Amino acid sequence: MLEILKLTPLSSVWRGYAVLVGSCFRSTPQILRIIKADSAAGVSLFASIAELVAYSITCAYNMRLGAVTHSNHSPLVKTAPVCVTLFANITCACNMLGAAPLC
Repeated sequence: MLEILKLTPLSSVWRGYAVLVGSCFRSTPQILRIIKADSAAGVSLFASIAELVAYSITCAYNMRLGAVTHSNHSPLVKTAPVCVTLFANITCACNMLGAAPLC
């Protein structure tokens, strides 16, 4: 029983890193398809911008709490995936706006 209690914090840290790595590749297929086809057909610009706004608010809130500096409110493992996903959404939205046609 004592071994399980010792492994719980370690497993939560590794799960956090797994989420961070997964968020790095979340939008990669969509970005590559837009670049390869030079078209954003079938991708909703409104949905991408709404997601961009939501992640911007979440990232700003976490930074306001001091999460980037490893405070007790929200550790970096929680904040980093949001910031990485925000960057991927910015990249995707820029590709969508540069690609033609948008519908």
